[in-house]
Amino acid sequence: MPDSQPGGEEVSVSTAASSGNLGPGFDYIGLALDLRTTARVSLSDAWHVSSPDPSGIILKAAQAVSDQPVSIHLTSEIPMGKGLGSSAACITATLGAVLLATSQPLDLDRIVHEGFELEDHYDNVAAAVYGGLVVCSPQGYVKCFDVHERIRILIALPDETLPTDLARLALPGDVPLGAAARTASRTVFLIEGLRTGNLDLLKEVGQDELHEPHRIRMRPVIGKVITAARSAGAAAAVMSGAGPAVLAFTTGDLEEAIGAAMLEALDGAGEVRRIETGSGIEQLV
Repeated sequence: MPDSQPGGEEVSVSTAASSGNLGPGFDYIGLALDLRTTARVSLSDAWHVSSPDPSGIILKAAQAVSDQPVSIHLTSEIPMGKGLGSSAACITATLGAVLLATSQPLDLDRIVHEGFELEDHYDNVAAAVYGGLVVCSPQGYVKCFDVHERIRILIALPDETLPTDLARLALPGDVPLGAAARTASRTVFLIEGLRTGNLDLLKEVGQDELHEPHRIRMRPVIGKVITAARSAGAAAAVMSGAGPAVLAFTTGDLEEAIGAAMLEALDGAGEVRRIETGSGIEQLV
């Protein structure tokens, strides 16, 4: 590893895992989850990434905001290939730590913009940086909401993985007008249900028509878990990002029964746990 420059202190920044789409909010709604990725960055005499970076995306992120070489090391609690925004968390944590290590402001809007340039969609990037529930416009404006405290979130993590680029290949180029119209309605019920804690609103979200059916055909376990969660009383159950992870939204009364049903649907090939919403970007000391 290259030597740090004299006086160059290590800076640590963490960002959250995230669930993109949440069913109807394809590419424009994200939810931060309480799993973290941490980037440790210090000034260096040469660019160096000590963590696996086969696509070079971490180095690209660092060089997007600095001409000064740095040394980068990442640690993460976020499983890869599960639809939990692992790449967005790595990118945004790196961007934040590099900005601070090179004596630049921790500009959240800049981090989201640079992250979008590398990720090509806002939902996971914005959720990782701002935390909570985010809704993004096509132009990149981000509106943040808190998820109501009565909402409980269960996550099913199948042993299988589904790379995002492969999952995108399964999607059609066009969708029927009726499906698009119904999706707009479902999106409003999703946001308001999570924001207000009104389960009746969440029940109107129903089954996504834009992307989930195509991805479920690639990983049938996703459909089995979603069906099991809804049958056990979940107000809504959706794929997390490109999958195969699944989120179920409920209240405390039904949490145990829904979790048991989701676990049974996994048939011994995965786990179910309760998860909290995640906070935004943090500098660690």
